[in-house]
Amino acid sequence: MEFTNILFILITLIASAIIVLPIIQGRSQKHQRAAGSTKTLANDLEDQKHTLYTSIKEIEFDFKMGKLSEEDFEELRTTYKNDAVAVLKRIDQIKKTTTNHLASGKTQKAVGKGKKAKFCWQCGSAVTETDKFCEDCGKALSEG
Repeated sequence: MEFTNILFILITLIASAIIVLPIIQGRSQKHQRAAGSTKTLANDLEDQKHTLYTSIKEIEFDFKMGKLSEEDFEELRTTYKNDAVAVLKRIDQIKKTTTNHLASGKTQKAVGKGKKAKFCWQCGSAVTETDKFCEDCGKALSEG
């Protein structure tokens, strides 16, 4: 009888942990996003973009197979394309903001040290005179 009670408590604890753990992890991820993590937001937007592209391809396939009426296809396609455009604009906005922020920080760092600001020949990012490789694209800054 005592063994059965211990087993019941153990199973209850394990089941509770399985249920509660994803909720706790979800909240912590939500707080990270709320804190303004640009990389997390950019990754989420890239995932949304991929999902929208996949959805567009799927409805095109369904339409060709005769599973969607032309009216439904056009409505869904317009909705998905508008959503994709909004996501792409947001991605561009984040990339531009991040690039401008990084470039201005590197330029200020170079100028602050009394050095002439330089830029990568490949991607245009600001670099210092002592840099041998671009931090953004990885290209060598000088030959030899």
